[in-house]
Order: sequence, then C-alpha cells, then structure tokens
Amino acid sequence: MNYEEVTEALSPEDLRIDPSLQISDFNGVCSVNDYIPIPIDHLSSRYKSNETFDIKLNLHQQLECILISCKGEAFTYGEAPAILTAAYLYDITPEEVRNNRESNYTFKRNYVVLKSDAHSIYVAHYKNSSAIWGGFTHSPVAEMDNRIPGTHVVNAIPDLELPTAEHHTATLRAIYDPTPLGHYLALYHLIELSFDYDLVEDIKSLGADLKGIGKLLANYNNAEYQRLLRLVKKYWQDEASLAAHLEAFFRTSTYDAVIDELLYAYDKEGFPWLFKDDTQKRAAFIAHSKHSFTKQCISAAKFGWTLDHLQRSVAYIIYRFRCAIAHASIGEHILTINDSQMITEKAEPLLMGLISQMYKAKP
Repeated sequence: MNYEEVTEALSPEDLRIDPSLQISDFNGVCSVNDYIPIPIDHLSSRYKSNETFDIKLNLHQQLECILISCKGEAFTYGEAPAILTAAYLYDITPEEVRNNRESNYTFKRNYVVLKSDAHSIYVAHYKNSSAIWGGFTHSPVAEMDNRIPGTHVVNAIPDLELPTAEHHTATLRAIYDPTPLGHYLALYHLIELSFDYDLVEDIKSLGADLKGIGKLLANYNNAEYQRLLRLVKKYWQDEASLAAHLEAFFRTSTYDAVIDELLYAYDKEGFPWLFKDDTQKRAAFIAHSKHSFTKQCISAAKFGWTLDHLQRSVAYIIYRFRCAIAHASIGEHILTINDSQMITEKAEPLLMGLISQMYKAKP
C-alpha cells in the first residue's frame, strides 16, 4: 500500500500494528520509524526463510541496511518491529487488510529495509548490482521453474557402487543444487573424481610390472577431454547401449538449433566425424543423425560407424555440455538457465549412461 491508502482509507485498528510505531510519507511509500522498504523480486534459495540479515554497504558502512527473508511467512499482528511492519505495509493491499481480519497475513515478497538517509545512496550505488554481491534482484525477472514435472520418468539404475567417501560426498551436491545446470556439473564432478583415482587403481593392478606402468603413464594424456575419453573407452564398450543413448540424444527436437551450435559451430577437437570446412558434409551428417542415428543409416551415408566413433562422440558431447555450463567464453556456446529443460531431457541422460557403466557393481 502507499501512504495515502494507509492514512485515508484505513484506521490503526484495521492495520493491527503496534500503535507506538510512527508512520510517515517517504515519496508515497510508508516509512515506519524512518525505515523504508524496497521489495525484492527474486532472492537466491541459499538464504534461509524468516531471517534478518545485515547488509554492509561497502563504502557507506555507517548506514543501516537490512535484508529480511519474509516471503511465505506470517506477519505477527501487534508485535512486529518497525522493520517488518514497513515491509508489511508495502506488501499488503487495502482489500487484503479488510479480508484478513480473522486470519494471519502471509508475505508475498522479501525486502531490503533501510533508513531514509541510506535510501538514495543504496538506489544510486548498490541496487542495480545486488544480483552480483547479494544474490537477489529488485528488477522483475522471468519466472524459472526448474522443478521436474510429473510427466518426467525417473530412471532407477540398480547396483551402483561408488569407490570412495569423496564420491559419496560429491553426490550431495547433485541433490542440493536446485538447477539442472548445477545438477549436471555435480554429476560430472563425480566422474572427474575418477580421473586420477582410476589411473591409480590401474597402476596398483600392475603390481611390480614396471614396463606396464611405464607404458600406462606414457600413454596417459592429462588433457581433461582425453581423461574423460579414457574412462568412456574403458567402461562403456557395449555398442548397442552407446548407439541407443546417442540415438536418443541426436533425435530431432525443439532444441536442435542450440545443440547444433554447441556441437558444431566452434570447431572443437574430439568429434569423431570430421567436417573441417565442408559445410555440406556437416549438414548431411546433422540431417542423417536427427532422422535415424543407426548403424545402417550412418554407414549408408558413408560417415563411418565403429565402436571408437560412438565412444568419442559420447565423450565429446558430455564434455561440450560441461564446458558450455561451466565457462563463459566467446570461444564456445554458453548455456544459461533458459536451457534447463534441454539439459534435463538431452544432456543428463547421456551423462547418466556413462555413470551407470562406470560405477555398476562388479559381478
């Protein structure tokens, strides 16, 4: 509500706030004991609800500024302090005041609340960059619902065994990260933990075979993509399984344009079907792979089909998605929160395919 609505249309009894609080006008907004609210449009889920956080304005530390995470919480009539009451008067409408006489009011938004002497300084120097330093924004943003819908089928994989306590700890990030981008990176980190662990286990299995160890180390490539490819080649050798996962990934969808740019537009090394500057050949492969990524179709088009092709393709796709999420480089496609559904539907199943091969229980 604005100040005019509070003072002209409603009585103190209607508002049910502490009568000792002083309400005044600050540019049309209700100021309570000189506290002025600024609504937050989106607050990071890292913040606990129903909490009060001090904001230290870096160059103006003498000024009082507070973040209150009150969205979804009830307002305590007659007992709430000035800071919360200022937010309440901004949050509620006259109609809601009249309709909530017999029930508690629930906040619709979170707020930054500050004294009048800090308001203009905050607006001029801090407000527009709050997403960077505070994890919240005062500007409307598109609603992003990253939750998995009921139409999604959860694919349960039996008998997975993680080799170390560190691997188990890494799975917690996959649980707690609320975004598909973060979830994909958390699952990738599970594989990343095995880069060196798997090499050490291979060395231990050779015992005193120094020549074997020397050969293993000589052939070991420390580049991240090559380390990933090593694991794919070691653990995922079932051609039918590889082909099925890749067919589902390449199958035409509403994400075709993004996937095509991510995989083919930046000429990254590693993709097994080489096009170089032959745009016609690239276009032909894209068309064939979307229509029918099968051995018969790809071989008939003379692109080649071997176990190595499939393994390299899996490693390349997994790694390209990892880079597009983790990096912000003009040298490659950048995935954003807007690509969440594509990551869930296209990228994650391929990554889970590798995880299911790497960590399945030994017979």
